[in-house]
Amino acid sequence: MKLKLSMIFVFLLLIFSFVLVGEVRAGWLIDGSGTLVEVDSLALDLGEENEVMIAEMDINDSTDKPLVKGVDRAKKLNQDTDDRKKQMKYLNQSIQSKIEVEEGRIRVQQEVKNKDGYAWQRKNILLPQSEILNIKRPDGKSMRISVNEENKLEIDGAKLKTKTSSALGIGEDNKLVVTRKDNLDEVINYYPDVAKVKLEEEGIKVISENAELDSEKETLVYRFETEKKKRLFGIFPFYFKNLTDVSTETGEEVESILTETSTWRKILSKLSF
Repeated sequence: MKLKLSMIFVFLLLIFSFVLVGEVRAGWLIDGSGTLVEVDSLALDLGEENEVMIAEMDINDSTDKPLVKGVDRAKKLNQDTDDRKKQMKYLNQSIQSKIEVEEGRIRVQQEVKNKDGYAWQRKNILLPQSEILNIKRPDGKSMRISVNEENKLEIDGAKLKTKTSSALGIGEDNKLVVTRKDNLDEVINYYPDVAKVKLEEEGIKVISENAELDSEKETLVYRFETEKKKRLFGIFPFYFKNLTDVSTETGEEVESILTETSTWRKILSKLSF
């Protein structure tokens, strides 16, 4: 039953894709090995989000040609990624990527380095206008990077969009790296959606699907729009709007600034704790 439902889901995704675009278009992916590859968007959607489901599906007897073709492409994408990871490990190589905005488009620069740190292979690709860069995270989830209307990089993952004016990078094990204002690179330990969950576990509600990655301070932080609960005179509960900074390293709250515009609400906040 589970397999049948999976096949129905994949088939509907295939039909939707063909109806929407008329043909399968290309997409860009930094896969689990760190390699930048161009793949068709259908294989990307199926392979990246449904790896276990795709691997378990047996469609040898299916007469549905679009279904067979789409699943075959997804399986090949997953297999190619595994092969590249094994090759990188065997050769003791690593890949580093830098992602920047150039004339409203994403530019990706990649270096393949040997065990001594020598870059023996390079890629420098300017993605087509409005193209999205898909990236496989170390935790197995996917994130998408695009250029927003402010001409800034925007990280999209788990229904949360995080913009930044900084250059991004993909380092060892596909970890996200941010270039700070002092031009030093810092590895991100907590992704935006993970930091959001941690914040809400502490009782602070995130009220916007948009966040910002700020590299202008000494500590890299995510800036969330939040509501914090306080009690008037320690008794009556009220929620107050804030901008809350969260460390990308620890996932802990660094600072909160009250953003209430009403004078009355500001007074209430001062009388609450």
